[in-house]
Amino acid sequence: MLANSLAEKAPGLKMTLLAKGSLHESNTHYAQGGIAVVSDSEGDSFEMHISDTLNAGAGYNQPDVVRKIIHYAPEVMAKVFDWGMEYDLKNGGAPDLGREGGHSTNRIIHFKDETGKALIKVLGRRAQKLSQLRCMDEMMAVELIKKGRGSREKICGVLVLDLRKLEILFISAPVVVLATGGAGQIYAGTTNPLVATGDGMAMAARASVPLKDMEFVQFHPTALHHPHETGKAFLITEALRGFGAVLRNQSGNQFMAEYDPRADLAPRDIVARAIFYEMKKEKRDFVLLDCSHLPKSELCEQFPGVIKMCKSLGIDPFNIVGGIPVRPAAHYFCGGIATDDRGKSPVQGLFACGECAHTGFHGANRLASNSLLEALVVADWIADEIASESFDAPKIALPKSRPCAFDDLSALRGIRKELQNQMNENAGIIRSNEGLLRLSHFLREQTDFLAAYPNSKFCTTPEFQELRNMLLVANQLCNQSIKRSENLGGFFKQDTEKQAESCS
Repeated sequence: MLANSLAEKAPGLKMTLLAKGSLHESNTHYAQGGIAVVSDSEGDSFEMHISDTLNAGAGYNQPDVVRKIIHYAPEVMAKVFDWGMEYDLKNGGAPDLGREGGHSTNRIIHFKDETGKALIKVLGRRAQKLSQLRCMDEMMAVELIKKGRGSREKICGVLVLDLRKLEILFISAPVVVLATGGAGQIYAGTTNPLVATGDGMAMAARASVPLKDMEFVQFHPTALHHPHETGKAFLITEALRGFGAVLRNQSGNQFMAEYDPRADLAPRDIVARAIFYEMKKEKRDFVLLDCSHLPKSELCEQFPGVIKMCKSLGIDPFNIVGGIPVRPAAHYFCGGIATDDRGKSPVQGLFACGECAHTGFHGANRLASNSLLEALVVADWIADEIASESFDAPKIALPKSRPCAFDDLSALRGIRKELQNQMNENAGIIRSNEGLLRLSHFLREQTDFLAAYPNSKFCTTPEFQELRNMLLVANQLCNQSIKRSENLGGFFKQDTEKQAESCS
């Protein structure tokens, strides 16, 4: 989005786009639900969308940021539509708007249950035709390079690991924008793809840019549960509950109304905790999403991706005595790299947008389908900032160091697996200070183990680079969870709950 916008606003500017995997592999690619935008067609209003966003975020959002982004949303979506993004229409030609948890009305623009894929398709296709843009895949940025101190700090470029040649390169640039997504892979159960290892967050932290509100991790309530899962859980879109599907425990009972008057359309943090409690109560690994009462033809039409995945695993989504087995999984980081609402970090020339950034838009819990919206809007605003300013990259002499590999891959993979298990156990939906302190001890030990390796930033082993990023992000999340003394939104600590009960 940034590249496409910048090409219009500063046509003479040369750009390089780096992708760790393929150009399309990202959390956006797997986003099913859609993009929340106010439309005239359903009696919606900006104030309603703002109110829903603040309520979902437990009032921890920055209201001015929420207001600005939501008011700008129709304008940025008009641009994406002009570029050719597909979206579902009603018979009369108006957008077929969906509804998800936490929304007071239908406002979700979507394309089937593959909205992210449709968005990536149009943005990627257009960007790759830009003459001023160089696209480089299989390139992992590993370190930000800057010069100066305090308010005089300037970005100079990035160290990059070429994943094909296993060589370290330096790419000089007066502006660097981090759009690296979240860090779901620090958990054993996540909807995020394998590339989501917190790389941008970790690079920014090593460059002394604060990471804010890292304790607020959103767990998607309904990830598909199946025994052959390998690294990424398939997400069962919330739009399915907006369409009328209901959650049942394995005793066959609907339970959401016991936890919230909005029942199955409560915000994600409430639904995820409710499922967690039901699983614990029944000593089961999943609950069931019941679609059996819904019109089969319409389900197949609107949710082809979900139906196809279920059938490929031998799951009958229309089974009247069963349903789709689901459970919560780590999904989205509401915290991240400290920026203003225009994506600016404290370091001159360094910006961030999307899930890796913290603008204050989401507060303590993200409202469904606000993530793609924020990414598009802030990327467009960063293009304005870059086009209107003059950036000079200071000359810098890089430290001479010989790149070398870390060969003990079994050790790295063992630490990664244990990290994911420890995060699930001690920093998941329900936390405790005791568990967080155990986790903190583990993270210190493993961080010290990797830190003993000389010239870490020049290591040409991708598994090493990912693991040091994952440990750093996990450590920030753990420390900020220990410090937080109030349960809010997606953050819930048992110690805090018990303390509140004793006070009352």
